[in-house]
Amino acid sequence: MQNINNILCVLPKYSFGSKSRGISPEYNAIFLPLKKKNFKLTFFDSLKHKNIKKINLNLIKIVEKLKPQLVFFAISSYEIYIETLIKIKLISNPIMINWSSDDDAWRFDQHSKILSDYFDCMVTTSREAHKIYKKINRFSILLSHWGCPDHWIKKPIRAQKCKYEVSFVGKSYFDRKELINYLLNQNINVKCFGYGWNSKVLKNNELPKVFQNSKISLNFSSTKNSKKQLKARVFEVTGSGGFLITENSPNLNKFFTKKEILVFRNKLELLKCIKKIISNNKLRDNMVKNSSKKSMNYSSSSIINNILKTVISKKFKKNFFISKKFRKISKIEIILLKTYKFLSILLLSLIFDKNKSKKASRRFLFEIEWRIRKENTYSKNGWCVNLFNIF
Repeated sequence: MQNINNILCVLPKYSFGSKSRGISPEYNAIFLPLKKKNFKLTFFDSLKHKNIKKINLNLIKIVEKLKPQLVFFAISSYEIYIETLIKIKLISNPIMINWSSDDDAWRFDQHSKILSDYFDCMVTTSREAHKIYKKINRFSILLSHWGCPDHWIKKPIRAQKCKYEVSFVGKSYFDRKELINYLLNQNINVKCFGYGWNSKVLKNNELPKVFQNSKISLNFSSTKNSKKQLKARVFEVTGSGGFLITENSPNLNKFFTKKEILVFRNKLELLKCIKKIISNNKLRDNMVKNSSKKSMNYSSSSIINNILKTVISKKFKKNFFISKKFRKISKIEIILLKTYKFLSILLLSLIFDKNKSKKASRRFLFEIEWRIRKENTYSKNGWCVNLFNIF
């Protein structure tokens, strides 16, 4: 196991498989650091095709050809069948790792925990999920966290030289619009970039430049089910030489202190933090100097190196449920599912456009399926797998 050098990386190159959404965090955090190391490394874009069957067939062909010693996954949804995971294990018996980044928010019960039986190692960024894994005592689990992509790392610049007073980079969803509008109404000059705002989606090399050239960079922690999550943006902003004001999230204080970043819990605290920094360049410059120095410990390369070192040096389970069989979908089920899809999209289209209606229909069915069908949801006999594309 010490001589592992043939690695296959299976994850999306673009966020949600869409080039217009920009390079995915997983591509920056996992593939690029692996690319820097002296491995025979192959990349497989897990969301390159919308046809899920084609994705799985192509992946199996790649594995049969390469016979990798280690496969590093970052599975987004149900794009990789469990049957495919089992097939990969049978082909070359590689160490199989999956990066599970949203366990703090919503993915643990409905995704990571269900898939964990089919990996030698699950990497989670959630301390709570890590505790549950340990309590179950069935899986090899590593606790990790997001970091700053190596090629984003920059030195801070002084406040008076910054191009933007306040910036936010990220999708427009959850309570973000409300908070941004609140700041604009308070005469705070906020420039927003990303999907859903009236601005372009930044290219991969543009993001760190915006962070570095902003007197203040904002980060919001809300996610599904109104939970708070420690986002990758915390490490990306500070690593890029930017000054961060972030919404509070679990375990944030384990990485940064009040001498390095400012933290808010509501919109009034957010406004107070912004005004404090806008009126005091010296304070801002001292704090960003401290956070930039601290962030050197949180580069993507250092995180991936630690994961590989641990995985390669320890013994991981090899024999999981290779004989597992999943319930096939009956003809009656297919008829009912197609009827559901047609009627739900028809009704939803009275409120939303066609694309949003399809997404809402898929999401509602998925929420039902994972609760009652568990592993079958992620098999080639899954309801959503056969009825919808990924996103």
